[in-house]
Amino acid sequence: MCRTIFLLALFLLPVALFAQGDDDDYKVPDYASINEMTHDPNSAFYYPKLMQRYHNNDTTLSLREYAMLYYGYPLQKQYNPLTGFEIEDENIRKIFSQDELHTEDLRNIVQESKNYLEKFPFDLKKLNLVYIASKELGDSTTQNVYLEKIRKIALTILSTGDGLHKETAFHVISLPDEYAMIKMLGYQYEGSAQLAGNNCSYLGIATNSDQIGGFYFNAKPVFEGIPQAIR
Repeated sequence: MCRTIFLLALFLLPVALFAQGDDDDYKVPDYASINEMTHDPNSAFYYPKLMQRYHNNDTTLSLREYAMLYYGYPLQKQYNPLTGFEIEDENIRKIFSQDELHTEDLRNIVQESKNYLEKFPFDLKKLNLVYIASKELGDSTTQNVYLEKIRKIALTILSTGDGLHKETAFHVISLPDEYAMIKMLGYQYEGSAQLAGNNCSYLGIATNSDQIGGFYFNAKPVFEGIPQAIR
């Protein structure tokens, strides 16, 4: 498979998979409440149990449980707000340095991406790498599991706002997810980004028929976590 075609396929999923209704009742993450529920062993959202189900590829996890998983992750000790600033995994970069990807390369992409996901389980780009490589390998079981993970994480983010105003920004827990969401919604990042205050940034997108200039993202866990991480 041509490397270029593989990379172009990233995030080119049917937009209908992420479609929302016209309901403006967005659910902005309440981190204090999420912290309380995910750390209570008697709660249905106790984090270790939810994470075990996620790692076991449990497709019955609901969108509310995904919200607890995604927004609860920054409240866990293993969360690293600097993850988005790390250089691409060396082994994966070596694979993509080739012009053609062969069967063994696709298997390695799956394995190396899964290794990365052990450290940051909700990284949309790595989840997409597993999905596309598995699809090319004809592994429909893995393909469907990871498509479901991508879809539910995207829907979780979309449930927090429409991204058109700072007050209705999409809430994310890593900076790479901002760029991933733009692509999954069918737009192209055009290279401009600026801080907008209140843990928000604004990313411009290329000219489009919807006449949308860009999207706002609220990355509170990243902005509030970086000062502590670099001490």
